Amino acid sequence: MTDLFNNFLAWLQNTMNYKYETKRIEFQEDVGDDVDRVIWIHELCECPEKARLENYFPPLIWTVRFKPAVMLGELIHIALEKWSLEYTPQIYHKTLDVDGERVMVAGMPDYVSKACDAVVDFKYSAHIGQEPLQHHVLQVQLYMWLCDVKHGELWYFTHDSFKSFGIDIPLSDENVMQEIRHRSTPRWPEWECKYCEYRQLCRYG
Repeated sequence: MTDLFNNFLAWLQNTMNYKYETKRIEFQEDVGDDVDRVIWIHELCECPEKARLENYFPPLIWTVRFKPAVMLGELIHIALEKWSLEYTPQIYHKTLDVDGERVMVAGMPDYVSKACDAVVDFKYSAHIGQEPLQHHVLQVQLYMWLCDVKHGELWYFTHDSFKSFGIDIPLSDENVMQEIRHRSTPRWPEWECKYCEYRQLCRYG
């Protein structure tokens, strides 16, 4: 690889590191003592054991992030962030009392339009089905709840096509508390273990 291309990869790595790690760490450091724990939206949409392994083996995260499909997806995110000039990605949060525990739910949606009362999540995928994937729908519903908007959208992109789906079924505080209470390993038994990057390390595998 050329030096110029290596510089580009380093820039992309730094961009992803700041967005997905540094901003979250800084946010959690500022959380007050009145909060017992923080759960991120993406953690509610995936196996809790995966989240534990990501924290235990942080270098493995980069083997995932530097897959070509993930890098292409991030470049699409960057382009769409430039398009959505009215919105700067930021961390939203709400705190719930869950069985005597103060749980803060936090997340950084791809795009929020208060004018349209909507949240949008961007996805890069190998292919697009007739319906959006269930865990993607849950993620958008959680963002709708988190941002107090009534409409959600999923925008899928592949190498040769794109498609959008509207989501208008909101979640309540009680729905979200149930998601927190009943996290399971795996979260999606039909397919999650098969595609998990941590399956060789998983104590449930």
